[in-house]
Amino acid sequence: MGKQNSTQDAANSHIKTSKVTNKELKAKKQASSSGSSATSTSSKNKIQFDPANMDENTRLAAAAYYAGSKGLRDWLQPSIYQKYPLYASALDEEGGEYDEGSHPIMINGKGLGAGSFAFLTTDGDKVYFYRNGGTAGSDEDNSTPLDSTTWSAIADYVNSRDAYQTIMNIAENAEVND
Repeated sequence: MGKQNSTQDAANSHIKTSKVTNKELKAKKQASSSGSSATSTSSKNKIQFDPANMDENTRLAAAAYYAGSKGLRDWLQPSIYQKYPLYASALDEEGGEYDEGSHPIMINGKGLGAGSFAFLTTDGDKVYFYRNGGTAGSDEDNSTPLDSTTWSAIADYVNSRDAYQTIMNIAENAEVND
């Protein structure tokens, strides 16, 4: 009788172990499938920008998105570029009022007209965001950057906001003049 009980206990123990194992397998399978779908969803939706692979239009679109979504003064909100395509043009460097960077590039919405506008300068990986006051006699100091960052940080910002398609749409419709 003692032998039968111990055999029965061993069988019950095996069944319980099997049930736990099956539950664990189901949990692992669910975690694995939800993890893999999250990974595939992430891979599908999160195409990552890398500054080394961004052409000029894409860089300028990403910079405009960055500055506009952060609310920097005179930088347009990214949604504006759906109605007024991004227009970028090199500014005359002589007499330019900016403390940091070089090769100023004005960015505006095409067709928005005169007035104050935003521009950026670069220095290697560094990017400096400025505004240029359009009001005569203004005593504002526009030579100091509103913000400074790097192309890498801009790419990270865009990537963290899943804004790849927005940037590509802005870049595709952009007009960039040297």
